[in-house]
Amino acid sequence: MNGIKKKFDPPALGMMILNQLIPDYDYNYVIGYYEQGYADLVASGNRFIAWLWFWSQVLRSTPVLLLNKSNWSLEMFRNYLKIAIRNILKNRLYSSLNIAGLALGISCSLLMIFHVKDEISYESNFPKAERIYRVIRDFSPGGGSTWAATSIPLAIELKNRIPEVEHSCRFRWAYPQVLSYTPEGGIPRQFEETKGYFVDSTAVNMFDLEFLNGDPGTALDRIYSIVITESMAKRYFGEEDPMEKNLLISDFRNPCIVKGVIKDMPFNTHLQFDYLISFSTFNLFMGPRGRANKYWSALYSYILIGENHTKEDVEVKMEEFTVDFRLSIDGSREEVLNNVMYKLQPVRDIHLHSNLEKEMSVNSSVIYVYIFSVVAVFLLIIAGVNFINITNATALKRLREIGVRKVLGARKNQLIGQFLGEAYLLTVVGGMLGILILWMFIPYYQSISGREIDFMKLLGIENILMITSIVVLLGTFAGVYPAFFVSRFQSVDAFKGLKNPRSSANTIRRGLLVFQFAISIFMIFGTMITVNQMDHFRSKDLGFNKERVVAVSLFGELSRSVVRNMDLLKSELTSYHGIESIATSSTMPGKRFGWEGIIPVNVIDGRNNYSARFMRSDEGFVKTFDIEITEGRDFRQMADPENNIAFLVNEAFVAVYELQNPVGTICREMNSRLTGEIVGVMKDFNYASLHNAIDPLVIAYRPQQANYLMVKISGNDVRGEIEFIQEKINSIAPGQLFSYSFVVDVWSDLYRTEDIMSSIFKVFSILAIIISCLGLFGLSTYTAELRTKEMG
Repeated sequence: MNGIKKKFDPPALGMMILNQLIPDYDYNYVIGYYEQGYADLVASGNRFIAWLWFWSQVLRSTPVLLLNKSNWSLEMFRNYLKIAIRNILKNRLYSSLNIAGLALGISCSLLMIFHVKDEISYESNFPKAERIYRVIRDFSPGGGSTWAATSIPLAIELKNRIPEVEHSCRFRWAYPQVLSYTPEGGIPRQFEETKGYFVDSTAVNMFDLEFLNGDPGTALDRIYSIVITESMAKRYFGEEDPMEKNLLISDFRNPCIVKGVIKDMPFNTHLQFDYLISFSTFNLFMGPRGRANKYWSALYSYILIGENHTKEDVEVKMEEFTVDFRLSIDGSREEVLNNVMYKLQPVRDIHLHSNLEKEMSVNSSVIYVYIFSVVAVFLLIIAGVNFINITNATALKRLREIGVRKVLGARKNQLIGQFLGEAYLLTVVGGMLGILILWMFIPYYQSISGREIDFMKLLGIENILMITSIVVLLGTFAGVYPAFFVSRFQSVDAFKGLKNPRSSANTIRRGLLVFQFAISIFMIFGTMITVNQMDHFRSKDLGFNKERVVAVSLFGELSRSVVRNMDLLKSELTSYHGIESIATSSTMPGKRFGWEGIIPVNVIDGRNNYSARFMRSDEGFVKTFDIEITEGRDFRQMADPENNIAFLVNEAFVAVYELQNPVGTICREMNSRLTGEIVGVMKDFNYASLHNAIDPLVIAYRPQQANYLMVKISGNDVRGEIEFIQEKINSIAPGQLFSYSFVVDVWSDLYRTEDIMSSIFKVFSILAIIISCLGLFGLSTYTAELRTKEMG
């Protein structure tokens, strides 16, 4: 055919298959009729849709060609359909096994395919996604890591210095806050919100945020302007109009004014937020000095490249930009290039290809996409092998029928059409039952994945085409071999009945059975590996005790009240028999630990780039988490914690900083400029995910910087102990929101992706074994039938 250059292009492959099915027939007009439509779809970039469309047309035309070639009448077609239904009903057991195996295989495969489609669809809701890039900071030239966060002025400088950048915007996490709204004459509505960002107004246009209310052009222009999502508007305002209403935020002195309501963000984006605050509000808090800080990785920078430009157009200028931008803080061109390089990361790569320092949230991995895709194919193969084995075995019982048909003049292609028709009939029934099972599986899938799925949306045009293609291809794959196997018998051989059990058919059947169970064993071992990995995450000695520790979130006035009344609060809480210890901290194990500079002032070696993970706490932290001190001592309460500071460091800190005698070493915080003494060395403990190595860690004695109140309870009466904590906190901070979590739950969230993977693998491995056993049961039953006389 003209224009067909690749051997396996669909038109060429269609000609090849039809030539085998209907030799010496003028079928070219069929392929020619659809070739132009296929070529048009390929030219538009929709090769997969073109492939599905072409084969659906060819498969629709094939029965007509078969009828024309074989001179079939409608009455003959009805006759064959009757025979197919009678054979299915006659062999109820084998038909049921076939349909059950196909239904399970199709439903599970479809669910995994939909999961993969969701994973690769991230950021596809943004019309300009192909032109949006996140700017990341790469320390690897100096032997460091790569950070997702960058400095405050970076995005603005990129827009000003590189003409190819059409827009830039910044997202700065607003930290957990308590937001409240008091309706007129009503009770305040307070909620803890963890998904809020300060953002530039240009983000509205870059990401095409859909406004339900308010002016997109001005909503984020002014100080203390806030835009909220539709679900958040309902949570705080109910049926009221939220526009121009005041929302109080715990860490803000002034209320924010609602200037817009946008649609909730879809699940398939890394930008998950409930509210956005104008970036000018953040600038107000930072002041001129903070806004010009080029060193602090404070936020996430995004750029939109112009329509007539490419990523490469910008990247060729990034080296010079990096040098110009960092020269004032790194000293020289060589030092800049040795220390850092700014790079562009496609926004669509973030979810599956990014695991950088200071990510917005935990991302997935493209490895899981590959694994789920392979498992989906394996399940279909297992179901198809079942079908081939059982259909091929039962077809041998119909050899006399085949002999009679051949004597009466039936042609080979007519017999092939009959057996393929029966295979398609069973596959269609299995597919319909599979969709029903899929509908039943959706609630379980939602419970383990945390995603909401609308079943009706799964039945869109594209998905219907995909399901149809899977059913047709599976029916062809499963029915072709039995059809050709039975139809090739000569009339005399067919009248002899069942073939010798040692025939090639039995050899192929056994080989397929071994292959089927090999796949099942592979999935079993895959499940064992993921389960063992999760057991390792759960049972590994982390170096601290996270059990029974309640973390009470402290916001705004609540934090200030707790700090002012800490001695009183500790005295009252520890008087209760169910409370073992108390501490305050700026963060907790499992949460984000920031990097900060710290300099050992009495160690002179010419380096000035010391940095470590940092947190602030008080004298109760080590006891609360049972952390082992290997040198020195724990914190002791200081009379003036505002100006007196001490440090606890871990063994990794001592090794990286090469401290010979760490206890007693005087260090200075680069941010606060306060100096203090290292009073103790902690044994290394996993304060972050086990995915990460243990970095140098510093715990500074700063009880006044309290974001959490850590309370270790006995666990004998969890509800009563938490109610007692709430009562005492409310006594010193009445009217404030009481929000708490268990550290063990926070820790478990770090492995949510692996946990989902493990749960899904367990279920599908069990189903793979069930499908394989259905086939084995069917073949065993068939073998027993063959040996009935022997047993008698």
